[in-house]
Amino acid sequence: MDNEAGKYYVGVSREQIVAVVDSKTLDKTGEIKIPGPSDAIVFDPKNHCLYVDNDDGTSVFVIDTKPGKSPPPLPFPRHRSMRFTIRPASAFSRTSN
Repeated sequence: MDNEAGKYYVGVSREQIVAVVDSKTLDKTGEIKIPGPSDAIVFDPKNHCLYVDNDDGTSVFVIDTKPGKSPPPLPFPRHRSMRFTIRPASAFSRTSN
């Protein structure tokens, strides 16, 4: 949730979008297209970024919520399980198991 902007971000995997929802009215106010189905979503309030895990685990979609733009997905090798840590001062870090 983006408390400052009063928005929820909800992944809609089948439509390959992140729905933008007003936190007071619960009305859908917009959508952001993503290049694949979503799984987990994390919001970084300091950098105004969403990190959306691709449902197949091969990439993370990074979305700047201010202009609503999506840079290219970040690819990840699929041969190991991974953990992601969001660090607001820097983007995020990846650790492999």
